[in-house]
Amino acid sequence: MSLIPCILLGLVGYQWFTDPITTASGFGIDYEAMSNHGQNSLFRDFTAFFAATSLFCLFAFFTFRASWLLAAGLIYLFALGFNIYHVMYLGGEVQTQLFVEVALSIWILGTALMMRSASTSKPSPGEAKADTE
Repeated sequence: MSLIPCILLGLVGYQWFTDPITTASGFGIDYEAMSNHGQNSLFRDFTAFFAATSLFCLFAFFTFRASWLLAAGLIYLFALGFNIYHVMYLGGEVQTQLFVEVALSIWILGTALMMRSASTSKPSPGEAKADTE
């Protein structure tokens, strides 16, 4: 289940890297109206944000370690918290990103919990296993 957010987040990171103007527009941001410093900050931060969380999900898939998903999930949980704070205390409007952050937080952290419970229910190497032959 960690491979699906890996692919989705990786695609968004790739879009930020290859076409930041169009991708920013999809987020409701006028990229071309920003200063060069603003464009640089937006480009590097959003690309890193999506690429890193995609890699965390990929690492979780290959290593079956829930800690990678916990890291990715916490990033989206923090983003959600800051989004809610902005709406409630700084006068921001509710954006569709808020709902995406809710979904990603639940999906990734839920997958981490399932992965963790599955790894703790595995028999240890010293335990006897049923013979299936």
